[in-house]
Amino acid sequence: MYLANRLHKELDIHFPSSLVGQEIPYKVLRTALAKILKPLDARIRVIQDEELRMKRGSKRQYCAVSGYFDTGKKKAATMIVLHVSPSKKTFKMTKSRYNNLRFIFSQIVQHEFIHKSQYMFRPEQSERLVKVYYSNKLSKERLKTIEYLSTWCEIEAYAHDIAMEINNYYSTLNPSSVIKHIDEYRNLHSYRIYRTTFEGTEWSRLKKSLLKKVWRWLPCAQPPIPI
Repeated sequence: MYLANRLHKELDIHFPSSLVGQEIPYKVLRTALAKILKPLDARIRVIQDEELRMKRGSKRQYCAVSGYFDTGKKKAATMIVLHVSPSKKTFKMTKSRYNNLRFIFSQIVQHEFIHKSQYMFRPEQSERLVKVYYSNKLSKERLKTIEYLSTWCEIEAYAHDIAMEINNYYSTLNPSSVIKHIDEYRNLHSYRIYRTTFEGTEWSRLKKSLLKKVWRWLPCAQPPIPI
């Protein structure tokens, strides 16, 4: 995406590799990420998430990142949310955590800025649905998720997510082969969301559209360079 180079330069400045090995307070992390987002007219929140509560001996995820684009706001409409454990106020910044946080932060920011672009230039198409055939016996919750992921705007943004994951985790492989055999690759987490959501439905048309968009995003869906 057009934003990647600018975003990653800001990451290098405000979220440097010198943080590796340190115990980072959440407040310090929030300040660093806010400095990255402010020039992009975006904001960040840090929330304590009970699902991430760390227990002794736990291998739970240490943090998570989400985001949303508020179509009702004209300024700072993009909000990035850092989810942290309520049982701690800091976390140890290991090399793997550093690389992972940089990646998911970049991925979520770019995802939300794709939505910003969609609503600026093609708002009438943003909520258009790709047809999926499914049983009426599915739960309301699952039907809601199916409808959400069937929208044109989410297919486009998730395709970018998947392309980033291919470029990050499978950079040495032929991308055409990865896409052709996409169900065999475990680290394509964004694709797995689609596969799980639409399991048992007839979603071939949507899948074809999704993977076509993944291919188109591959040349520019660049992840931050790991250390």
